Amino acid sequence: MATKASKHPNNFKPKIPSAPELASLPRLESARSLQRLGAKRGTIRPILNHEPIASGARVDPKHPAAALSDNSFRAPYATNDYFTARAYPNAMLKRLGVVIGPSGRFKPRPPPEREFPILKHKRIKFARTYIMPIKSTHKSGVVRIRLKRKLNEAIQLVVTRGADADHQAEKVIFKPPEALESKWLLRDWYYVFYPRTPIYHAPWPSLIQVVRKSLLAIVKQGREMDMHWNLEIADREANAMARLSRREMRRVRMWRRQDQEMISRGHLPEDLGVRWKLEGTGPKKRSAGKGKPGAGNRRVKTLRAPTRSAFQRGSAANPSVGLLAPRKSPMVPKLEQLPTKVSSPLRPTTHTEPQAETTRAGVEPRTSRNSRTAQALFSVKSPSSTPKSSDTPKSSKGIPKLSSKPRGSISTMPPTKSLADSLRRKPQSKSASESDLKPPNRD
Repeated sequence: MATKASKHPNNFKPKIPSAPELASLPRLESARSLQRLGAKRGTIRPILNHEPIASGARVDPKHPAAALSDNSFRAPYATNDYFTARAYPNAMLKRLGVVIGPSGRFKPRPPPEREFPILKHKRIKFARTYIMPIKSTHKSGVVRIRLKRKLNEAIQLVVTRGADADHQAEKVIFKPPEALESKWLLRDWYYVFYPRTPIYHAPWPSLIQVVRKSLLAIVKQGREMDMHWNLEIADREANAMARLSRREMRRVRMWRRQDQEMISRGHLPEDLGVRWKLEGTGPKKRSAGKGKPGAGNRRVKTLRAPTRSAFQRGSAANPSVGLLAPRKSPMVPKLEQLPTKVSSPLRPTTHTEPQAETTRAGVEPRTSRNSRTAQALFSVKSPSSTPKSSDTPKSSKGIPKLSSKPRGSISTMPPTKSLADSLRRKPQSKSASESDLKPPNRD
């Protein structure tokens, strides 16, 4: 009759070999343990379940490993009789969701930030997970937890104390110089372990020896991948810098060519050699914290690199160009009626006040200051009426006489009839007598 132990050999519990050297270990001065909490930067569940991950949902979308799919990426691995281990870079992991803090009046104090967390806390960050399906391990949860704890303790002994196996004495020895994180673990990587049932009855020297070989194999493969990715990232940055440098060199060559064109034309731009602008300003932006330019808010002109079209048309801001440009002709008021025929060429006129016809004979209308100014502009004798010596007003003593010599070739036009009529001043009333309209005798 078959017994339960013969039917299920995993349930048979042989005598577990003892390890007295692990009974009382001295206290460590450097790193004491492996930190699991807070070491994970993302979740590896979509990778293990072969679920698609969006390109922007990864921890580092710009990393070269983030562009690789699960089928094309071959993770560093190590396999033996006790377990199988794989490692994945954190850049491939799916980014964790938003962490919701505890609600309530009192909130936990955040941990203090330190420059060297390994030396201060004396713990090494080690992101790992253990996958123990019932089919390949054991149906009992107690056995599965025992497998996980024993494998975790073996890894911690190797990393923190440099544990090794002495095959002659069949015991565990410690090598403190080999207790280095850089030798056994990959920084910024995620480890996945698949323990097997033989770990439950495995002797400690044999398990530690297997752990050492597996960790070294994973570190070697992972560093080769890191080196390849670092070269790829460096090449990408070099190409970006080369594109940037080529763009800058093209801009410098354009500036030099524009300056040479301006010098060949005989003009020196104001911003020759000056290629700068104020911080926060741009082609269509104003510096922050300042209002719009106006009469009360004037800002200093900012020098900017001129455009290509400005150089082709010429610098309009150059003062020398404004001096060389021809001046515009003076504005001449439009006249309603222009003389069709001119009997004689115009002579330079003297600054004398013209006399217009009056409605009544022997009466001189009073003219205002504005009308006298307009008459002085068009100082031409009317051909219809001849001035009389008695009608011309006497000049005041305070006003200096103007010289009769012409100052230059000034083209003047005789006033038209409509202009002369507009310059006349009508009498105050029809009932006003002629004596009232006559100017007073100043003699």
